[in-house]
Amino acid sequence: MERSDIYRASNTLRFSSSTFSRSSRHEEDDEQALRWAALEKLPTYNRLRKGFLTNSDGLTKEIDITDLGFQERKELLDRLINVAEEDNQFLLKLKERIDRVGIDIPTIEVRYEHLNIEAEAYVGSRALPTFLNFATNIVESFFTSLHILSSKKKQVSILKDVSGIVKPSRMTLLLGPPSSGKTTLLLALSGKLDPNLKVSGRVTYNGHAMEEFVPQRTAAYISQNDVHIAEMTVRETLAFSARCQGVGTRYDLLSELSRREKEAKIKPDPDIDVYMKAATTGGQEANIVTDYVLKILGLDICADTIVGDEMLRGISGGQRKRVTTGEMLVGPANALFMDEISTGLDSSTTFQIVRSLRQYVHILNGTALISLLQPAPETYELFDDIVLISDGQIVYQGPREYVLDFFEYMGFKCPQRKGVADFLQEVTSRKDQEQYWMRKDEPYRFVDVTQFVEAFQPFHVGRRIGEELAIPFDKSKNHPAALTTKRYGVNKKELLKANFSREYLLMKRNSFVYIFKLCQLIFMAILTMTIFLRTEMHRDSLDDGGVYAGALFFAVVAFMFNGMAELSMTIVKLPVFYKHRDLLFYPSWAYVIPSWILKIPITFIEAAVWMASGLFRVIAAIARNMIVANTFSSIGLLVLFTLGGFILSKKDIKSWWIWGYWISPIMYGQNAIMVNEFLGNRSGALIGFIFLFNLLYTLALTYQNTFEKPQATATDQSGTMLNDRTGEDELTRLGSGHGKKRGMVLPFEPYSIIFDQIVYSVDMPQLLLMKRGGQEIYVGPLGCHSCQLINYFESIEGVNKIKDGYNPATWMLQVTTQSQELTLGVDFHEIYRSSELYSSSRQNLFNAIGSIYIAILFVGVQNATSVQPVIAVERTVFYRERAAGMYSALPYAIAQVIIELPYIFVQAASYGVLVYAMMGFEWTLEKFFWYVFFLYFTLCYFTFYGMMTVAITPNYHVASIVGAAFYGIWNLFSGFVIPQPNIPVWWRWYYWACPFAWTVHGLVASQFGDITDVMKSENKSVQEFIRIYFGIKHNFLGVCAIMVSGFALVFVFIFAVSIKTLNFQKR
Repeated sequence: MERSDIYRASNTLRFSSSTFSRSSRHEEDDEQALRWAALEKLPTYNRLRKGFLTNSDGLTKEIDITDLGFQERKELLDRLINVAEEDNQFLLKLKERIDRVGIDIPTIEVRYEHLNIEAEAYVGSRALPTFLNFATNIVESFFTSLHILSSKKKQVSILKDVSGIVKPSRMTLLLGPPSSGKTTLLLALSGKLDPNLKVSGRVTYNGHAMEEFVPQRTAAYISQNDVHIAEMTVRETLAFSARCQGVGTRYDLLSELSRREKEAKIKPDPDIDVYMKAATTGGQEANIVTDYVLKILGLDICADTIVGDEMLRGISGGQRKRVTTGEMLVGPANALFMDEISTGLDSSTTFQIVRSLRQYVHILNGTALISLLQPAPETYELFDDIVLISDGQIVYQGPREYVLDFFEYMGFKCPQRKGVADFLQEVTSRKDQEQYWMRKDEPYRFVDVTQFVEAFQPFHVGRRIGEELAIPFDKSKNHPAALTTKRYGVNKKELLKANFSREYLLMKRNSFVYIFKLCQLIFMAILTMTIFLRTEMHRDSLDDGGVYAGALFFAVVAFMFNGMAELSMTIVKLPVFYKHRDLLFYPSWAYVIPSWILKIPITFIEAAVWMASGLFRVIAAIARNMIVANTFSSIGLLVLFTLGGFILSKKDIKSWWIWGYWISPIMYGQNAIMVNEFLGNRSGALIGFIFLFNLLYTLALTYQNTFEKPQATATDQSGTMLNDRTGEDELTRLGSGHGKKRGMVLPFEPYSIIFDQIVYSVDMPQLLLMKRGGQEIYVGPLGCHSCQLINYFESIEGVNKIKDGYNPATWMLQVTTQSQELTLGVDFHEIYRSSELYSSSRQNLFNAIGSIYIAILFVGVQNATSVQPVIAVERTVFYRERAAGMYSALPYAIAQVIIELPYIFVQAASYGVLVYAMMGFEWTLEKFFWYVFFLYFTLCYFTFYGMMTVAITPNYHVASIVGAAFYGIWNLFSGFVIPQPNIPVWWRWYYWACPFAWTVHGLVASQFGDITDVMKSENKSVQEFIRIYFGIKHNFLGVCAIMVSGFALVFVFIFAVSIKTLNFQKR
């Protein structure tokens, strides 16, 4: 066959193949269109339960949304959200689909006007939790309720005439020093204030008072206290929360969206369609919203780990804090009030969470007021508005851009290296304010909070807020779906199913308790059998009956005590119940019925225990504290046993105590089994007690609050509140195991003070950084302003350089995440084990050589990376000026090189003298000359290399990538990470082609290559050791000098040629 025939045949084949491929695609598209058309014809309910999902094999199939499995949800989210930190594209797609058919997303504007909140507080020593004060307070409260005595409590103002607006689609940061009233404000806006507080003023949502809707369901308050069930996993905790809160108005939104798309003949993105349909499917034990929140909060790595507590190992404290946040984010609330969600989190995690919230608020028009404790500068920059509160008064509220202008207007300026958030929290403090005074020509005077508040009113930001508040919100603009009027998120049946599922799960997790209880009963039965063992005893005498009665009574007692296990099991879950109840997850009866019914099979063989379990659950619900519950249960059992009719017969009980006999369940229990033994029937009363105790249990849970009563404290000298609730600035929960006290003014001089969980800042000279899994990735010094840490990670190939003003701690955690390792294809642990830091812990010589290696490498990399953006910008100017004929390329390139030489010399001289002296090298003219020589030319070739990478690449981004790649290669082949003798022979050639290897070789040879002192640990001289271990020879100094300077010239030559010959302009 001729070559031309072969060519035509191959073309024909390719054409046929292409045609067939296009035909196949058209057929697939037609098939999908037909399937979509068939789906559109279904009734609305069925249509919203069907979707088209592409599996891992690329095949698209029709699915039932309710049958969406874990792996399918995971694959769907992986396609929608590739990187958890950057989920804005997914949210934008959601918003685009909604906007395309003209549907408005509900928004909420929260206004608070002239809000005043006061609490009653004991003053001075009366506020201390002593036994005398406790007894005195009980007596005083009793007589005060009878109006016999007047209360000794003082009125303490928590919030003083505060007004403002929390706007939708804007991130609002709530700042303030401790004891300023931040949490009280958040609680007031979310409708969760303690009823004992005295409140005046009004809070409105879209112009509607709180009585017109259910604020606890419309807004989500996220507490700073992490209260969770320890035995549940992270996924189970969030899934239960999502199941109880329901889908809100998502289903109605999707129904209207689907209807309008059908009318407009719009076919949505299949993945977005499946996600939205899955998000509106309630009543599932695990849904896609839960998986989405797990992913954006970084909890997917511990999703199947139990939460844990002080005794049960689980997730970390920071992860537990994120679970608290996620528990509310899975719900449908449109307004978020978040109280110090960053406590216990590192700055990088806080930044990622706040950034995700910012994307949600901006894209989906959410409303968020977030209180943070000392946010990092990069986190602070994510917010649109700032609310600064101090001493219960709002000092500033408005755009973040004007907050510093206001304080400069008042005479205070934030220092250049001071975080704005820290400045704002200190500028109103008498202790810290003076350092920020900027009017040096005027004497400083303390400006109190009231003066700030008064000055803010005429300030242009305050004036604008006042004007907005003067105009009432137009209720006609309120979206019907914005405010929730239903008390609970789902119907009663779903609430019962959710609680049944959780209770069954907890019973399985606590199966050891029930098995142990059964074994205990068996043991007690064997014990009873052996003690009361009788083979030939009749029932026709009083003595025989007494023995039988004693055995039966002991059985009842054993059953009763066996039921005491319910005390601890109930009390430990009460904090979680109170939290869920106050958040309107479910009513008390939905919590009680499952725990009652599910335990029927377990206690079927011990009906008395079933009754006893109900009794002890009642005691636990009323006492709400383990110590109090144990005390009351012991007293209660004593009374019930005494009046049960066995210890004291009925006729011996005094008349004024006879009522105790008739209400004692023990009496009915023992009488029932006795008359059963001696012919009779009185067991029906036990059934009545079962229902009675569970009814009392339900009532106690409904109307009782947490045991630790909120209590404010104040000093004798001032009426300023110190703690106002559940936090550093909130009503202190005295004696609480989970509401930690953050501060207190002592009215006496203590002999000793014990601090628990104090958060403080201190300069740390050393850092131990570990990645997930417990592997070290950096153990060593931080350096001045974390320079050594920054230099270490910036030397790693592909790691993003730190930005000016960026928090090194946040940057460090961001560039060492697991996703970064996957992206860069590196293992930071292995890099660390190969680094100077790991080696430096072995010998002093390694310390010195490692210091040389680190000191030179990172300064060189810094030069290269810092020159790249400058050259990239100037190159665009060069293109324009060369086109105008102003000069040729060669003079421009030479000028760029020459202008760098004096700067590099000054840099090398100053840096070299300081480092040389600090490292303790030998002060000889020759050694110092060689050190400065190699340092100078190393900085030269690094700088010229950075310039060269810009010249040979189209833009700065590509240049930085190319540069970073070679930084890593040079680092690897420098001869320190892997000594030259240990480099495989097939790669050893690159050691001689690596510029930095010649630098290390020259510096080590010049400083240690001529030392003949014997190393005791190695039994050889230093000169011999570095020759054997590193392959470094002193007689190579001249060659090293030539090679180092030669590399600088090579990079200059390539730079000049590239500038002259390459033109990356696309114009």
